Amino acid sequence: QKKKKKRLWLPSLYLKECLIMLQKSLLCSTLLVATITPLCLTQSAQGATLTTLFATNNGGSLGGAVYFNLVTGNAPLSITGLTTNTSDVAGATPGFEVYTKLGTAEGSETDAGAWTLATTATITPSGVNNPSPVALDSSIALAANTLYGFALIMPSSVGHSYTNGSGCTSYTIGGNCSFANADLTFIGGSATNVPFTGSPFSPRIWNGSIEYQPVPEPLTMLGASAAVAFGAAFKRRKKQS
Repeated sequence: QKKKKKRLWLPSLYLKECLIMLQKSLLCSTLLVATITPLCLTQSAQGATLTTLFATNNGGSLGGAVYFNLVTGNAPLSITGLTTNTSDVAGATPGFEVYTKLGTAEGSETDAGAWTLATTATITPSGVNNPSPVALDSSIALAANTLYGFALIMPSSVGHSYTNGSGCTSYTIGGNCSFANADLTFIGGSATNVPFTGSPFSPRIWNGSIEYQPVPEPLTMLGASAAVAFGAAFKRRKKQS
């Protein structure tokens, strides 16, 4: 009796089947991002917050602006919310604006054309040295290892409460001008009573917190989907051989 030859499975012969499996697996990519990605995130970067301080000793005019820099670490981030400091108390107030630019804010405080409106927001003024929530109308995406300038503009009925820089000069690291964690570095900063107009007061340190989340990496999830698809096709052919 002749022995039955074991059929060799060559991936190239079953490419079509593998592609079908890959197509099916990609339909689950949204579920993979929603369920697998959070499990892979470090606790420090998952729904994290960077806070400067809430200890005002100075403040600006109603509708004024503060300026500062943010430097991202090795991962892209998405800013999802803010809190800030104001001496005013009121209900939810629209008209808060967030402007950004690539590179430092220093030297661009009076150049409106250098800035891009990143999002508008609604602030709920909660009184001096109390975090006032700022609900962003859309999140702000930040690339990894990048320096950004930020300008925060209050509604016309609300004024910034900030802190004079101590032990540092504006846009430098040191004293009370800088705050950092593993994901993000804050560097203050200056202020103007009228946005993008007049000589900036400096150093002036924004009082507030930045709420952010890491940005998922689609190519990583695509690679995982491809691996799942290839593995499934391989196991099926192994059983049939």
